[in-house]
Amino acid sequence: MQLKVSFTQLAYKKEILDRNLVKKVEELSNVVEELRRVVKEKPMEENTKEEDEGKKDVG
Repeated sequence: MQLKVSFTQLAYKKEILDRNLVKKVEELSNVVEELRRVVKEKPMEENTKEEDEGKKDVG
């Protein structure tokens, strides 16, 4: 009986750990998506600034 209780407790703890792990992975995925957006926008902003500066030098 003691062994059965121990297995049940271990299974419960593992389930909690698995849920916590999934939450952390989701949080990290959200951070990665946000960083990807920032990286995609950043070069566009820099290119636009460089083009504007180039036009000023020519004109």
